[in-house]
Amino acid sequence: MLALGVSLPRVYQEVFERNSAALVRLGGIAHSSLQLLEGGRLACITMTHEQILSCGAEQEDTSEIVNGLLAIDGVRLAVMFKEVAEGRVKLSFRSKGDLDVNRLAALFGGGGHRNAAGAVIEGPLDAAMTRVLGSCRGLLRQTA
Repeated sequence: MLALGVSLPRVYQEVFERNSAALVRLGGIAHSSLQLLEGGRLACITMTHEQILSCGAEQEDTSEIVNGLLAIDGVRLAVMFKEVAEGRVKLSFRSKGDLDVNRLAALFGGGGHRNAAGAVIEGPLDAAMTRVLGSCRGLLRQTA
């Protein structure tokens, strides 16, 4: 591609520097909820439906928010709890290495890949967190 004159800075810009202001605001809110558990190996964040609406980010792809949690030193598993309409909670799991979050997602009727998976479960948010974080801890303990 370089030989054909493709500009790497331009490609980078088009792929990685195209976030909306709404998504950046929501990312700040989500990151302020950060919890590190299991000795720093598990990171989780939450977003309420009200927070999403207040940022004007209802239609935004929030996958990059959860992906960034894996950059925290020591984190092997990250989960984002995103409250959506009808009292449901969207779960987004991310992991490093051979930690299979697809197994986690399957427990909640979802799926994906070894290092990126998701599901949607019934809320409320706090009850969903209790259920899911227990399973996350279990997965981490199996691979300790």
